[in-house]
Amino acid sequence: MTNQLLAISFLSLCTLAGSLVPSAIAAPVRSGAVEAELIATADEVVGGESVTVAIRLKAAEHWHVYWENPGDSGTPVKVTWDVPTSAKIGDLQFPVPKEYEIAGFVTYGHEGELFLLAELKLAADIPVGTIIPMKARISWLACDPNRCVPGRADLSLSLKVTAGNPKPNRWTTKIQAAQAGLPAPIGGTAKVAGQSVTIEIPAKDLPKHSSAKPTAFFPAQSGVFKIGEPKPSVSIDGAGNVKIILEKETDSELPDEIRGVATFANHHPLMVKAAFK
Repeated sequence: MTNQLLAISFLSLCTLAGSLVPSAIAAPVRSGAVEAELIATADEVVGGESVTVAIRLKAAEHWHVYWENPGDSGTPVKVTWDVPTSAKIGDLQFPVPKEYEIAGFVTYGHEGELFLLAELKLAADIPVGTIIPMKARISWLACDPNRCVPGRADLSLSLKVTAGNPKPNRWTTKIQAAQAGLPAPIGGTAKVAGQSVTIEIPAKDLPKHSSAKPTAFFPAQSGVFKIGEPKPSVSIDGAGNVKIILEKETDSELPDEIRGVATFANHHPLMVKAAFK
């Protein structure tokens, strides 16, 4: 009888301990030099509304992973989502990349802690108390100055549907900071002349354009434009219009719309989307 009581007490304690673990918590996964985790701005979400989720990657010192356009070599971070039919996941949003140049190859990537953001939108008729399970299968290539190692992780997260205002969690501030750092969208027009493509953004569409000092342009579409020699150039003319000049890769096909990030020394970065005239 004593043994039975001990066993019952042990099982009860295990059950209680399990019930105290929040449903949204999922342990990070380490693969090689990179730690990966699926997180959100809140542990709860309201039906009919959205919550920002993030793939958090943290690379070890001296290591980096690749942007959506990795450049001359490398492999971009790729994510395959698995969410219920009552939810929809938006496009993955990358922060501004950093340029790396090793052995004559120019690549684009990220180092340190990285947040790749997406919006999860729920249907309006989901009952309060429903648990929304989501999964993300992620793969990447991590490199340091001497070697590259592929990595992958299967991540999971569960969010609870609530009727009230979701409370912030330990990741809210960092995800909000990552959102604030995303390039601001802006339109432009593109035209072709031989192997060159010129993108123009009129001054009137640029906030505080008079003080902007352009530093770089990162084309987002892989394999379309040269990123080494010559590198993409971005400048501002006397009237304050931004001009971006790109050189096509040999035999590459131009997309209907060119996407890329323009950076400035004293201006928020811009996500440029330019349609051809």
